[in-house]
Amino acid sequence: MMFDDLTTTQAELIGHVRAACQAIKFLRNVEPLECLPSKEHYEEWSRHMNALNTARTRLGMAAEYLHSDLNSFNDAVISAKKSGEERGIIIDYGDDAYDPDQLE
Repeated sequence: MMFDDLTTTQAELIGHVRAACQAIKFLRNVEPLECLPSKEHYEEWSRHMNALNTARTRLGMAAEYLHSDLNSFNDAVISAKKSGEERGIIIDYGDDAYDPDQLE
């Protein structure tokens, strides 16, 4: 699952955002006609477009996972409120070592 290792996931998503920002910077500073096949910036344009597509896909997947987790956590809170049972929310996720000081 994408979020099994949150540290790796964080680093990967940050890397995709950085690559996307570099791509946007390039695209804002190049003439479109220079990006046509056989022109001087075509290969670089292709590389940046690929980075943007990959970032969009990975960030979209992350958003879907987050949405699913938020719904699951909300359901667990509602269930805990009804039953009075404690700690049911994190058991399935295995991330019992939450430390807000470790977040970057």
